[in-house]
Parts: sequence; C-alpha cells; structure tokens
Amino acid sequence: MTGTHDTSMLLGEMKAQIASLADAVRAQTEKADQRGTRTYEELENIRVEQAQSRRDMAEVKARLDKAEPTLSEITRWKERFNGMQMMLMMQAAAVGGLMVYFWKWIAVKIGMN
Repeated sequence: MTGTHDTSMLLGEMKAQIASLADAVRAQTEKADQRGTRTYEELENIRVEQAQSRRDMAEVKARLDKAEPTLSEITRWKERFNGMQMMLMMQAAAVGGLMVYFWKWIAVKIGMN
C-alpha cells in the first residue's frame, strides 16, 4: 500500500509543479504581452511624431518658398548698396585728390613750393 500512496504523492507533487510552471508561463506571457503592447504604443507615438515633423517641415518649406523672392530682392539691394558705397568712396577719393592737386597748384602759383 505504500507504493500506491507514494505514487499518488508523487503525482500530487508533479501536478503542483506543473500548476506552478503553468502559472509562471502564464505570468511570463502576460509580461511579454504588456511589453509588446508598450512597444507598439511607443512605435505608434514615434509614427505620430514623425508625421507631425513631416507636416512641420512641409509648412516651413512652404513658408521659405514664399519668402525666397523677398530674400533674393533684399540680397540684390544689399549688393547694390555695397556697390554704391564703393562708388561713393572712389568719388570721395577723387574729389580729395583734386582738392590736394588744386591747393598744390595754388601754392605753386603764389610761389610757396
């Protein structure tokens, strides 16, 4: 009779081990499902942010396309202004040179050389 009792005890222990193993597998499966769900939520958030970034970039590009003619006109005027400054400096240098030449001519005429 001890053989039957030992066998039933072993079967009971095995059932308990199988039950705890099944519980552990179930818990691991739930954890994996939660991690998978969290991963998919994070991926979806990344997709949403990427779509928003694309929209923002398209908006910025559209605004820059609108502003490009104005910016090129400003650049053109800046170049014109720089050219005008150079021309005025050359004219001022020429007028200064002429004034020096004129005073030197007067000095020579009155004998102060």
